[in-house]
Amino acid sequence: MCSCSNTSAFAWAGFVIINGALIGIIGLLGGSSWVAAFVLTLLYALALLAAAFFLERRIGATDDGSDGDEDDAALKGVVAVIYVLFVAALGTSGSILTANLFICGWSGGNFGGGGGGGSGGTYLEWVPLEGVPADILDLRTPTYPEYAYFSSSATTWFASPRSEGGGEFSPNSFVHATSGGAPPVPVALPVDDDPTAGLKDPYRFVAVSGGGACLVANGQNIYCSSAGTGSDVRMANVPPPGVTRVSNMKVSSDGGAVLWFTGYADSRTYGVIYYSVDVATMETALWSKLSQTTNGDDDADETDDTDCRSPSSIRKSAAAVLLLVILPIAASSFALYVGRDVPSMPLPLYLAATAGVVVSYVLVDTEATHVEGVLKWWLTGAGAALLAVLAYLSLAGRIAPAAMGWGSFTASVSYTIGICWVVRIFTGWDDEWRWILINTICILPLVGAGLMLGEVFLINLGAIGLIFDAIYISTKIPSNQIITRFLFLALFGVLIIVLGVFLQKQSKSIREKVDRWAAANLGRRRQSTYASIPTMSGDGVE
Repeated sequence: MCSCSNTSAFAWAGFVIINGALIGIIGLLGGSSWVAAFVLTLLYALALLAAAFFLERRIGATDDGSDGDEDDAALKGVVAVIYVLFVAALGTSGSILTANLFICGWSGGNFGGGGGGGSGGTYLEWVPLEGVPADILDLRTPTYPEYAYFSSSATTWFASPRSEGGGEFSPNSFVHATSGGAPPVPVALPVDDDPTAGLKDPYRFVAVSGGGACLVANGQNIYCSSAGTGSDVRMANVPPPGVTRVSNMKVSSDGGAVLWFTGYADSRTYGVIYYSVDVATMETALWSKLSQTTNGDDDADETDDTDCRSPSSIRKSAAAVLLLVILPIAASSFALYVGRDVPSMPLPLYLAATAGVVVSYVLVDTEATHVEGVLKWWLTGAGAALLAVLAYLSLAGRIAPAAMGWGSFTASVSYTIGICWVVRIFTGWDDEWRWILINTICILPLVGAGLMLGEVFLINLGAIGLIFDAIYISTKIPSNQIITRFLFLALFGVLIIVLGVFLQKQSKSIREKVDRWAAANLGRRRQSTYASIPTMSGDGVE
């Protein structure tokens, strides 16, 4: 027996450690010099390519039919992963170049005709306007109380799960009110909002002048009340543009019924955004402006962000991503798959195609109005189509087992993510029809395709879906019957095991029937479906 299997095991561990270290070094360099990070990423990509070539020569030199071939097969899997890392490094180098030379507002891209970035790079920053009180500018994260007390009505607000009846409680917290020892009741919203919604997931309780209080609830909305009754709850017109999350809130020490709050900026900008809310009218006012700041130049002029969000600027950035990131990934993946039979290339090639679809859409619609719909339908349709094509190629014997494994992994994951997104299975968890539909068009077909094609990953993906089925069905059992829930889950697990044993016994017969059908109707005999380890065979067919 050859003990070479130890080599492949330690090779995996070594590559994980080396890659983690190099990625960390590149990340550190990127914070100080993008040019150094770009050069190092290119060198890293070349080193990965050299390592892949070296291992391929080693495998070819020992491929003599001995017991060591089993270990060589494992090393072929390592080589396939190295090629994926090479393509990823190539794309990362293009991303660094694109971000620092062409993406507006990143680091000296197309602001004012600027070029090379470097120490004179520019970025977008929110700066406060004149008139923001000093104590608000120095606002740090205070300790917020867990409740709000209204002195005029002796009412206390606090957060608690809401009773849904029958001993069930909501998974989210809602604002409840109590006064004079009365049982707590959920605080309702005015009729012109949603009277059944309540104030969900509240935080940042802040007392305001006049004995009232304000808080953030229902996402990023700010609500205020004077007496703690549901009828006088008022909502400010937030979240305002540019704020992804309300951060700190405080009433300024200079007096007045004005609530100040800060917000986190979106990922393309820096700095703190200051807003104020007039508690009497619930009108918000912006007290920050978006400006351009140049690194290394404290006296740089600040200009409004007009060019950066223009359609021409967005299209320029999108075109740069397409040409310098997506196309190199696609071209290198295609070349490696066709020229060197690298079985793992369907994964980066498909990812490049997906990114290409999104970027192409942005080139047409710079506002990206329907980008979510484009992406989810692409993942669903392209994943299903790719899986169908791969199934034909596998049955016809025109694709190597290793390439089929990588391809079916890519297609099935894409289709599963896309169809769950389209059906909204997790946001509509309680709807029975969504679960019936997802089982009909996703979970059961994946199990069936896995059995017919001999692809274990498809069966495993379907089995994960069955686990979610079990969890969903168990939630229909009342929470006061917790023992029944656990007993049901245990029984469901036993049934899945029994089903797995049955399918294992029938799998050989199923594949033989599928092979006979393929030989009679597709003209070629398919390859063995048991070759699950990635291979680098010459023509990819037996």
